[in-house]
Amino acid sequence: MITMNNREQVIKLFRQGMSYAEVGRRVGLSRQRVMQIVKPPTSIYEHMKRKARGICANCEVIAPSGRISGYREGTLEVSKYKYLCASCYRNEASE
Repeated sequence: MITMNNREQVIKLFRQGMSYAEVGRRVGLSRQRVMQIVKPPTSIYEHMKRKARGICANCEVIAPSGRISGYREGTLEVSKYKYLCASCYRNEASE
């Protein structure tokens, strides 16, 4: 079973630029489990992308394959999510 600290570590490592597989090896999880933790469900991702019109909430660049910031597995508080380009997503993680 994965703890909240492990979950946060997984998200932090991924935001630092590690791949799903690299994070999995580091924390002892499968690549697929890391993806489930980090990546929001497709329905939430598509909703946020449509709402943002594919534009990063921070730098306003067009981000056709952006990321959802603020997502935590199992939560549906969409009002706290932001659609970000990969660069802003990584920068937000380092803050």
